Amino acid sequence: MTERFQGGKFYFMEHVLDPSISLLKITQVILGSLGIWSLLLDGCRLDKDIRKALEQGGFAHVDVKNFRLNLDGGVPLAYAILYLVKPHIYGTATTALKVKAKTNSFGL
Repeated sequence: MTERFQGGKFYFMEHVLDPSISLLKITQVILGSLGIWSLLLDGCRLDKDIRKALEQGGFAHVDVKNFRLNLDGGVPLAYAILYLVKPHIYGTATTALKVKAKTNSFGL
């Protein structure tokens, strides 16, 4: 159990499922459903909708900004792996009232 207090902030930065309908998103969903990525990378999920989980997590306010990794140059294998986590979000989630909640109450 953790306690969240009024005005408490949760800072986050996560790679996310590509928001557009794209080959990248299809690849993320396939690798996610097969469990390959998660198996190789200690439970990491390519297909989790982190933004939605945060917005449904009981926070009073969630401020989310999008960005994509800059992958100019580099080693081809590293590029291929990093391409799968190119879309990211970062921001803060602010609590409203004093709440007792499970550590993973927002689905992460």
